[in-house]
Amino acid sequence: MAEIQYARSEHRPVLMDLWRRCFSDKEEFVRFYFNRIHREEETLVLIENNVIIASLQMIPYSIKLGNDILPAGYISGAMTHPDYRRRGYMEQLLYFALGVMIKKGYRLTFLIPQEEWLFDYYSRYGYQKAFPVNYRLISISKRVRPRGITVLSSLQEADTDALYSTYHSFLSQKENVVLKSREQFSCMLEDLFLDQGKVFCCEDGIAFAVPENDRQVRMKETLWGNPKARMKLLFAVFRYNYGKEVIEPIPEKGYYYHFSGMVRPLDETINFPENSYMSMMLD
Repeated sequence: MAEIQYARSEHRPVLMDLWRRCFSDKEEFVRFYFNRIHREEETLVLIENNVIIASLQMIPYSIKLGNDILPAGYISGAMTHPDYRRRGYMEQLLYFALGVMIKKGYRLTFLIPQEEWLFDYYSRYGYQKAFPVNYRLISISKRVRPRGITVLSSLQEADTDALYSTYHSFLSQKENVVLKSREQFSCMLEDLFLDQGKVFCCEDGIAFAVPENDRQVRMKETLWGNPKARMKLLFAVFRYNYGKEVIEPIPEKGYYYHFSGMVRPLDETINFPENSYMSMMLD
């Protein structure tokens, strides 16, 4: 009979091996995740015959809806051992997790499906599509040297407190948005730099960019206070990656449009808006 319980410290090596079986992440990321993100008290494991078959995390976040800031649980690392799939184990784990999050007082839960078919799968458990993402592909034909831009490529170069203050200030101005704690922001930066990404800062804006492939760079998130700041950031990203096309996030529908995540209210009084914003998360 399967039993669900919280993870213990001795489970960590087994969970790391299970992660490697289920996901295609680089070893560097796996070690980073379990050193910086993983917490036993936020992790559920499903055990049968003394074998960990499935696991997921319920990471605490805050979501701002209008003027209200609500506690939320982010489902991360949902995984089932390949030899035990299609037997309903993840269904048991998800329903158990929903009960745990309700007891914790979370008002919402959200997640990011890693494959398109998972949108249908999670919809069975009350999750709905949310957090639309829009991009456009642009190429700039001339070199531009924007002034007043700082480029950061490592945590050692970054004043994390100052960056977080700027970042959080921009997010807080949005009505329906996933917020981050300072620690979550720091982990996001570390993940970005592991992917050879960079942070671009100007007086009234901040952008995060990573190489997409040999000919493109993706601006994963851009926050700015005025159109001039936006253009400075765009030109800076292009100049730093000269010769590559830039994939830029935009508010209106672009050449690439989809829902990046799903959300499920845990309080029946909450009507979650489809047009919501999810700040950059770990990949």
